[in-house]
Amino acid sequence: MNLNQLHYFVTLAHIEHYTRAAEMLSITQPSLSHAISMLEQELETNLFEKRGRNVVLTKYGKVFLEYVEEALKILDSGVKKTRALTSDTGGVIDLAYIFTLGSVFVPQLVGGFLKEHEDWDVNFRFSVGNTTEIIQGLKEEKYDIAFCSRKEKESGIDFVPIAKEKLVVVVPRDHELAGRGSVDLKETLPYPQVYFTKNSGLRPVIDQLFEQTGVVLEYK
Repeated sequence: MNLNQLHYFVTLAHIEHYTRAAEMLSITQPSLSHAISMLEQELETNLFEKRGRNVVLTKYGKVFLEYVEEALKILDSGVKKTRALTSDTGGVIDLAYIFTLGSVFVPQLVGGFLKEHEDWDVNFRFSVGNTTEIIQGLKEEKYDIAFCSRKEKESGIDFVPIAKEKLVVVVPRDHELAGRGSVDLKETLPYPQVYFTKNSGLRPVIDQLFEQTGVVLEYK
């Protein structure tokens, strides 16, 4: 069973005449007859019966017609949707980013793109997550593009630097380290620390910085 057979079947079901249906389909009558015959053999039932010079659907053909028309309608919608999504000037872009980029960077980026291409029919779908979740989403093709931290040993992902951020120590105003122009990591060790989760892209970066000081932190 193939799409041509299904299209031929639907056309013949509505025209109810082999010669006229073949002309409408731009094929020969023998080709149409052969296609319908093969379809009936596969279904192991008669879809049409003769009535004078015409043909009409059997009760089984009427049942089959309902499903075929619905299937072709869904398929046609899928084709149109796919073409729209993959158009050079339209479609949907699935974009993922880490939380810290959601207040300024992403809105400015998307706003600038849409302003530059006002005549394009482009929509964005946004997802927020940590670096590990985002990279996994890229591998599963949930996202078209993502903004996250660089992660080592990800050979299947291309990382392109777009910005740099400073790492700073955040303390209360009355803290002993407050007001300092710079702080050595070793100076932070006596104090409780709020740390990144294991799925965070910055977690291995911070771990490595502490390891360079000769200290391996224990987390609760």
